[in-house]
Amino acid sequence: MFILRKFAAAILFGAIAVLVATIPNSAVATADELLPCGDHDRGQTVMWDYGSYLECTDGKWFVRACAPGTTIREDASGNAFCS
Repeated sequence: MFILRKFAAAILFGAIAVLVATIPNSAVATADELLPCGDHDRGQTVMWDYGSYLECTDGKWFVRACAPGTTIREDASGNAFCS
């Protein structure tokens, strides 16, 4: 269930990113402004794409970029990290 919830969040954030990217010069809110994360998600990370991930910090989801030359990976518990 935990991994399914993370997968659903990644799909939802991806859909939001596509919608925002297709509306030029819009005043659309970013993903972290649209969807807060709960206390149970604090410190959790979700794979966003192969160069960045989402991190729940201070009640909001933030996109974090990996350093050049690294890619996103997931550990056994489903948390994303760069390596």
